[in-house]
Amino acid sequence: MPLFTQGEKMILYLQKNGNSYSVVRGHAGKVSYAPTTPFTHRWEGNFPIVPFKVNPNLTSQNGRVVNNQIEQIQKSGSLWSFSNTKSHISFKFEGTTSVSSAITPTLACDFDTNKANLALEKKIYTGQAGNPDCTSESCSYVWICNGNAVHFDTEINSTEHSYDVISDAPSGYNLQTVLNKELGRVAGLPPVADTNMQMVLFRDSGIVKPLLPDGDINLIRIYYGSLTPEEDALHAEMQSFADKASSYCTEPCVTPEKETNAKYVLSGDDNGAIQIYWDELKEQGKDNRDFYLEKYRWIQSGYTKAYSYNKKSAEQYLLDAIEKFHYYHDGSQPEEYLLERMVLSVQISIRQKLLDDAKYELDPTFHRFIENEQKILIQLRRLFIDAL
Repeated sequence: MPLFTQGEKMILYLQKNGNSYSVVRGHAGKVSYAPTTPFTHRWEGNFPIVPFKVNPNLTSQNGRVVNNQIEQIQKSGSLWSFSNTKSHISFKFEGTTSVSSAITPTLACDFDTNKANLALEKKIYTGQAGNPDCTSESCSYVWICNGNAVHFDTEINSTEHSYDVISDAPSGYNLQTVLNKELGRVAGLPPVADTNMQMVLFRDSGIVKPLLPDGDINLIRIYYGSLTPEEDALHAEMQSFADKASSYCTEPCVTPEKETNAKYVLSGDDNGAIQIYWDELKEQGKDNRDFYLEKYRWIQSGYTKAYSYNKKSAEQYLLDAIEKFHYYHDGSQPEEYLLERMVLSVQISIRQKLLDDAKYELDPTFHRFIENEQKILIQLRRLFIDAL
């Protein structure tokens, strides 16, 4: 990046687009911002959760596929979320979309007029070539009312700039590195002079910065507040649950379809219960992928809100179920164990379909919860079989 000479405050480079001009941003120009530049906006609430979708239409680079793009964007969202920053804001990945442009509501903060537009999905997408509003490597559009952000769209300009999705030495811009900075902007953080931080004003191509330095973490904590010790303890249950689930489920921890121990394979009753469940969904017209994903996005929303409201987590409920298994089931009759076995066989089948089909449609944090929940269900089913 060019250095300023004494007395220079700002230099703008203009690019002609038809009969109009637009400002060229990025490493080609110089812009002077003091580190004390005030915050531009924040998302409303004590613990805002900002959902977003992705249109994985990035111009292909180095043979990378769509799922590579989604994974890198998911990582950016997770990087700025409460589980990493220990602050009161979280980005929530909600799957893919086919939309490839920003919304265009009127700028007046008239929610009766605008609420249909503002309720549209927030998204990250690749824009069309020649967009005069976005000539740099990426642009974020944030709609603000009374100082609070209400909507955002982020455009990845891979039609005019070279991108490399995953590489330690990219030939162009590294996708996650660019998105790390853009989502910081979306959160409302100002540009900084420190080149080690994600929020540095200009970032050259060829740079890979997959983590948040302490400076960025301190910045977002200043703006959104740090987790209290009680909140931090609640969120620590995520890792505790993962560790417990892994140790609880005896290896090989596999679904009944992949069991090598004949004792735990699917029985005729198990298969019958699973078939009845999927047949009933088909009869109700609910066996399609869209219905299934919508149902679990609704569950995902409740899972995330439990953390933002500082309530008992889903992880803690399942940890309680593990600890109290024998307390609840001592004295149960064989027919009750048989029923529980069939119910668990169905639940394992449901979750496995979700894990197989929706990795790139659910938030990574929630997806990891389902993976760990699956381990608990597998072992509980074995315990019921052992009790028969």
